[in-house]
Amino acid sequence: MTTVHTVGTLLQHEGQLHIQAGGLTYNRRKSRLCKTKKEAFVGRILALGSVHMDIIANIDRSTKKNVDKIGSLTYTVGGTAFNVAANLRHGGQNVALYSVLKAGSHSSTTITAEMGRRGISTAYIRFQRLPAESGFIAHTENGEVQSAVSCIGIQDANLDYNDIAKAINNSSLIAIDCNLATEQIHQLHKLAKKSGKPLCICAVSESKVSRIFNNKFSDSGPAFKFVILNQNELAKATAGKTAISTEELCKSFSTEYIILTKSQIGFDVIEPTARHENLKVNVEHVVSPLGAGDALYAAMCHHFSAQGKLSIEEAKEDARRFLVPVLTSKHATPVVKGPHKGPSPDRTSVLAIGALLGAVTAVVYGFFGPGLTRFTFGILLIVVAVLSGFSGCQIDLLITQEEADPFRAIDRKNAIVKQAFGVAAGVISAFLFFLPQLIGSREFQDLKQSEPVPFGLQVLIPFCFIVAFIGGLTADAILRRVKLIDISKIEPSKAERPE
Repeated sequence: MTTVHTVGTLLQHEGQLHIQAGGLTYNRRKSRLCKTKKEAFVGRILALGSVHMDIIANIDRSTKKNVDKIGSLTYTVGGTAFNVAANLRHGGQNVALYSVLKAGSHSSTTITAEMGRRGISTAYIRFQRLPAESGFIAHTENGEVQSAVSCIGIQDANLDYNDIAKAINNSSLIAIDCNLATEQIHQLHKLAKKSGKPLCICAVSESKVSRIFNNKFSDSGPAFKFVILNQNELAKATAGKTAISTEELCKSFSTEYIILTKSQIGFDVIEPTARHENLKVNVEHVVSPLGAGDALYAAMCHHFSAQGKLSIEEAKEDARRFLVPVLTSKHATPVVKGPHKGPSPDRTSVLAIGALLGAVTAVVYGFFGPGLTRFTFGILLIVVAVLSGFSGCQIDLLITQEEADPFRAIDRKNAIVKQAFGVAAGVISAFLFFLPQLIGSREFQDLKQSEPVPFGLQVLIPFCFIVAFIGGLTADAILRRVKLIDISKIEPSKAERPE
């Protein structure tokens, strides 16, 4: 049987370092998986589990029998949760990542930097003094894993389940893995069940599949929406059992569906009453099977998040779209071309503060400026309304982005639309306040007859600033409340096909 390591095994990323024959390469690329502009990615998926460094050693065949083998090394960020998040983010899916990293570790700095480049939020990354470094080291030959050693710190972490419950409540589907300890998996199942959110899990390796096989999670129905594993992991779990039925198999894993990965060939779907075999993805020009399980797990998470149930034909299409960028390149997960293009929180802060300072400057000049002409007064009024509404919207967007849409970078289209609404709300609010004060007043009669602008009208400018600022804040809050702007339904930018 083909050895296929599922999500959490191998990963190669933007900014990856290849050490081969003394040469260094820096390869970055992004791609796009959306079928149409109307395709909606419903809800946010929470990937919860391991994130760590991977070291992949690809062996030269000619030295296979030697103790000291010649080959190439690749240092990357990996781990099941990261792999799932990277694939989903690349595919346009709204995704959040929850994990625990070792405090003070150099690898933690590398991991958070890589998450930033991919536009994956670090809002749910926690740091603890873990007893050991986390990592995965593998020997491969022609892309196939020959042996591997892993040390996963999150299974020893003290998880804050109240913290996790908040993340689960803000998500539509939860994707975890067997790098978590058995007790942690039990606790996460309870939280998912309490919130009514579907829970999926990946077996990760033959050594850890026992954490979910014949391990009673629920007294009332399956604990998982689906379990994903490869043929070796399934054989390890069912060792010594013959002629096991599909119903018994699903019951043993406490799941509605079992997804059996078959590398670049495709996958099987097992449900209590049927087994759908050899579902081919038909990917041409396969370069490497690395990461096939990772991409398939992400594809199934996306499929169940969007559909709520299994649709075989659509599942095959989703699998193909997620697998193509991985199988047709030498990388185990999609790589992005350059940093995420959305405005970062730092840039948002600069815009918000800059607009606010500009509005305050205009207010001060309008209030204290002597002898203002009608033209200058009108321009100041418009400037104050626009900048105040803009800054109010930006500040609300900055404050709430991690709660409403926890991406490290704010989606550009999302931000531009909100900014436009904020400016419009600021201008409308200011003039709705100003016009009733102006019309019929003695100052207005004086203004029509001669210049400069009466001081009684200049006093209104600070009040226009306050009203417009509140209007911008309110506009952004309303957009979030009625969900007119949903990043999960925004099409990713155009992309290139991976090599």
